[in-house]
Amino acid sequence: MPCMTWVPLEAVVGLREIILIPILTTGFLKKGMWLYPPDENGNSLMARPATSEEDYRAFKKGILRNLFERRSKADRKEFRQKLDAEVIVSDEIL
Repeated sequence: MPCMTWVPLEAVVGLREIILIPILTTGFLKKGMWLYPPDENGNSLMARPATSEEDYRAFKKGILRNLFERRSKADRKEFRQKLDAEVIVSDEIL
């Protein structure tokens, strides 16, 4: 049986709740900066799955993404190609 730790959480109604999260998972969750998917304006909300039960459930469902997650070489190359795309602006607009 894996090691477990008690993590106190604030419920929506203001009462304290306790959920059981494995110690290794808690350490992994504290190291990253977790974000929800961007909305229509491109803004993302920050999540704290190590301390928030709602965020932890979103993490378990695979909704959250880690900002500091290592990407594969192909992903990095594709991301840089999007950033390095040539932008042409006409003289009238300038």
